[in-house]
Amino acid sequence: MKKLFLFSVMFLISAGVFAQKLPIDLGVKFGWNSSKVSTSNLSTNLSDYSPTNNSGYLVGAFARLYFKKIFIQPEIYYAVKKGETSFTYDDGNMKENFDYKLKVKSFDIPVLLGYQLMDLKLVKINAFTGPVMVINANSEVTVPNQIADGIKDPKGVDWAYQLGVGVDIAMFTVDARYEWGLSNIGSGNWGDVSFDQKSNMFTFSVGWKFL
Repeated sequence: MKKLFLFSVMFLISAGVFAQKLPIDLGVKFGWNSSKVSTSNLSTNLSDYSPTNNSGYLVGAFARLYFKKIFIQPEIYYAVKKGETSFTYDDGNMKENFDYKLKVKSFDIPVLLGYQLMDLKLVKINAFTGPVMVINANSEVTVPNQIADGIKDPKGVDWAYQLGVGVDIAMFTVDARYEWGLSNIGSGNWGDVSFDQKSNMFTFSVGWKFL
């Protein structure tokens, strides 16, 4: 956690230095997300799984380096994401329903490539896309006790991909983006039951460019 905090401070300082010499914006942002956990590699005795959307939030900083209408936008923010899935277990002898609840706290580092679609002086419209490195900070899974030993909590680094659009109004920026999970954030494997899970997410954020 201390290393990530120091990295964030260095990110802001370095971007501020570059801002004195290059066409670059530096800002802070906060936002809301709605995430859903999708399940794959589902064993045959699990069925009727039903994922639901859950809300979370994010707060962090961003920089935007311009090359005329093209820009590169690295970001770092702390995010809380949630997901819940309901399963039915049926092996022919026993049928039981259970819920899988996931809460992920992470430091997300997107590196986005953007393009300015429209420039109306005070209002600018942008599109952007790029990969996201997700560093798990403190994640937890809630499941029934009888299957808890077979559940793996998210750990280490995961990867995702974002696509979105944004609007700049003077020093403020608003954007909406969708994020696809590229790597598994959780999995289950106990007895004859197994599954893998990825997180897909919609994010809406507001930022303020102070440089």
